[in-house]
Amino acid sequence: MAGCAITLFSLLLSLAEQIGFTAAYCVATLLTIGPIYGYTRRILTSRRHAALISGGLSTLCGYLFALLHEQEYALLAGSIGLFLMLGLVMYLTRNIDWYQTAEQVAEKRPKQNKRE
Repeated sequence: MAGCAITLFSLLLSLAEQIGFTAAYCVATLLTIGPIYGYTRRILTSRRHAALISGGLSTLCGYLFALLHEQEYALLAGSIGLFLMLGLVMYLTRNIDWYQTAEQVAEKRPKQNKRE
């Protein structure tokens, strides 16, 4: 569902023909991030996690706006942004054991008592 909302973001940019690019981009961003926040809030049952996802998406939208707005420096800003994002992903996933099987993960989880 969130992916569909993000896809519709580009269709909402058609408002630019009527109200200008900057205003249309702001409206499209708000109309996309609002429902995604509500949806992730309900699915994840955590305001904090929903806020993190919405904040990350807002940051991405701001970054894309800057890229689209500054055409002369788009390649430079895009390259630097991608490099920083790659570094962040590498940092955040540094402790993941990519070769661990599902059985090994299940063994490490604490056992839950089933009440019947």
